[in-house]
Amino acid sequence: MRTGWYYKILVDNQIVGGFIVLPGAIREYYLGRIFIHADFQNQGIGTRAMDFMFGELPLAKSWTVDTPAWNQRTRHFYEKLGFRKTDTRYDRQAGWDSIIYRRVTRPAT
Repeated sequence: MRTGWYYKILVDNQIVGGFIVLPGAIREYYLGRIFIHADFQNQGIGTRAMDFMFGELPLAKSWTVDTPAWNQRTRHFYEKLGFRKTDTRYDRQAGWDSIIYRRVTRPAT
């Protein structure tokens, strides 16, 4: 917990999810996880949380995230937000392929 930032997502003062941001190289960040309770999915909450995240770090050059290859729902979510597939890797611990996505927000300087 010392290496990242942890956010809770509230609806009417009730925690319905959260997300974790981890710093990488200078002005590069990794979305460790975003999660929304099933009762609150498909309501735009995740998109608003991501917009908040991008707004909190406006000087970020890029964002990276990974998701299971089998999870079409999260893949669609990240692609909708401008993330592009950059790589695939096998996650031994989980036992499946993960897709690595990257969203470039500013040209490298």
